[in-house]
Amino acid sequence: MRPNTKQILSAVDASEDQESEVIPAAYVVQASVQIAKTGTATGDVNLMVSNDEKDPTNWSEVATVALADAGVYLIPKTDLCYKWLKVQFVADNEEDGTLTVNLNTIGLN
Repeated sequence: MRPNTKQILSAVDASEDQESEVIPAAYVVQASVQIAKTGTATGDVNLMVSNDEKDPTNWSEVATVALADAGVYLIPKTDLCYKWLKVQFVADNEEDGTLTVNLNTIGLN
């Protein structure tokens, strides 16, 4: 098993919806997501997955965390068996703030 940590969103605007890049996940068996939020913006961070063969368009939510106050939030370790993953932020308001999202995966390669 090999760990991998990657910053997938870096100080992005939390007043609007955001998405990370699409990450190939065929060899990922576990993932966790840590979110650092500043400001008063609120919304949900979703760990999304897809089993589309290529160029994924059909996404399902595996885990979510609601963001309220500024601080650090976590989507705990989640078992995965999917071809693709991404992280999505859905803003609830247009208040100010930023998001930084780190993805940690454990995989077979």
